[in-house]
Amino acid sequence: MQTSYQVVICGAGPTGLMLAAQLLRFGIDFLIVDKKAAPTTESRAVVVQAKSMEIYDQLNLSNEILSDAVKTDGLCFWRNGKKISQASFENFGSDITPFDFLLIYEQSKNESLLYSYLQKNNQEVAWNTEFISYEKMQEGFVVTVKNNDTESQIKAQYLVACDGGNSLLRQQSGMEFRGGTYEHVFYVADTHIQADICDSKLNFFVAKDTFNLFFPMMGKKRFRAIGILPKEYYHKEEITYQDVSSQVDKDAGMDLGFYDTQWYSTYKLHHKKVKGFNVGNLFFCGDAAHVHSPAGGQGMNTGLQDAYNLAWKLALVINQKAKKKLLATYHEERNPVAENLLKTTDRLFSLMSQNGWFNTLMRMYIAPNVAPTLLKIKALRRRFFLLASQIEINYIGLTLAKGKCGKLKAGMRFPYFTLLIDGKNISIFHIIRDSCETTFLLFYYNIKRPETNHNSIKEIEIENNEINKEVLQKVGFTNSFVCLIRPDNYIAYISESFDRSDFQEYIDKFFF
Repeated sequence: MQTSYQVVICGAGPTGLMLAAQLLRFGIDFLIVDKKAAPTTESRAVVVQAKSMEIYDQLNLSNEILSDAVKTDGLCFWRNGKKISQASFENFGSDITPFDFLLIYEQSKNESLLYSYLQKNNQEVAWNTEFISYEKMQEGFVVTVKNNDTESQIKAQYLVACDGGNSLLRQQSGMEFRGGTYEHVFYVADTHIQADICDSKLNFFVAKDTFNLFFPMMGKKRFRAIGILPKEYYHKEEITYQDVSSQVDKDAGMDLGFYDTQWYSTYKLHHKKVKGFNVGNLFFCGDAAHVHSPAGGQGMNTGLQDAYNLAWKLALVINQKAKKKLLATYHEERNPVAENLLKTTDRLFSLMSQNGWFNTLMRMYIAPNVAPTLLKIKALRRRFFLLASQIEINYIGLTLAKGKCGKLKAGMRFPYFTLLIDGKNISIFHIIRDSCETTFLLFYYNIKRPETNHNSIKEIEIENNEINKEVLQKVGFTNSFVCLIRPDNYIAYISESFDRSDFQEYIDKFFF
């Protein structure tokens, strides 16, 4: 192990591994350490949202995921042992993203996939290596780690905490982790069941005092079961697997027949967030920055996107292509996302778990009867998908966003569409993915080539034909435009025409 790195990442869960994979794209010299011996074998988080799939696609990993994941096609509501309604998840909007579905791909597979990606690119994880402490120096840090009872010191220009909700690195930094703990006892189990429930759908068992939710997983009759236990379990010191399986049968009103359970756990849920996403050159990502209820399948995905947001900014600053103040935009952009996530998951979890008459009425009767009807309405289906998939997350009005064009504004995720190029229909995301030799892409249409004379920007002209014109207008562009895309596929700068001085003013603010 060398003794000096540009970036040291503490924690090799999905967030840390994604950060490592992204830094690898930019040629950054990093070390990633974890006290585990290997990627986790426990499934843990199971939902991969569309926005995360777009990130994986940029790494050319989306097809591997699709070949080993479950696409859920709907939601079934159950009450007192009977299926009372169901809603479809199909056709959310293939014009929004190539991944317009809810995907079940457990955390263990995410970790193995990203670790394999690193290995194929000649990068290892320092397993069995525990973070012990760090010391702030004038230029960076000295980090102490321990492997096989031997401590060693490593120099790091930047340090990133990806070591989970109980982050030792965050604790040592003194960063506030604000929030609280739900009183409920939450359970999770990866199990097979004998009962005849919907194999390709989420199964939501509603009850007066609780809920149970079953996610379909790879393998016949295999499900991830999650839910909360009644109050009599809140202060019980030991809760056995038999306690849980019997209680779930009782709440569901039917004998589910749990068997071949591969993983089971009970725990308390927290809802907390750091005051700031960094302290100088020390950054917090994923659960080290925010923890919340699993309602909505947002947690792991938010961590992946924290890493995606931070990586390119670190890379540009380290490679002296951007000014250091660019790093302040990591907190500016990701903190509001985490705040909103805590609010929405807290409201959803309260609705699913609280026992007041209104919540009970909503959970047991209104939601099962109203949700299927609402999801038949195209506009509401799309709205639900945009929120759940995290595609609607944006940085409009923040420091790195400048300009607007038609319906599009800087700070938005760059929209998905296909173009006709040399007689072939090609995904714009694949054009972006295959042009990664530069940092930024400048798309222009129906205007003279905007020669930027900047070695980190590649200008790409969109072919002017009737089909492309119709496609571009449909997604919100005007008849001519110039659009600068960040490395994380968000719009940095957009305008109906190219004003060189205005564009240069934007570039000069943060970039060299």
